[in-house]
Amino acid sequence: MIGIIECSMCKKMARANLILGNNNICTICEQKIVGLKTDHEDYPKYKERIKQVLCYSYGM
Repeated sequence: MIGIIECSMCKKMARANLILGNNNICTICEQKIVGLKTDHEDYPKYKERIKQVLCYSYGM
């Protein structure tokens, strides 16, 4: 059974892909994160969102 869950990064409903705790990162966001260079304008946004997801997922 394929699970559909909200992506923690883009907030769109997507297939379960990369699950961290109770959070999902969709395939599209995962690909953006993996290919993102540190000098890209979206880097700080993704970095902060990942930190939030990890802290929430692991109760920090």
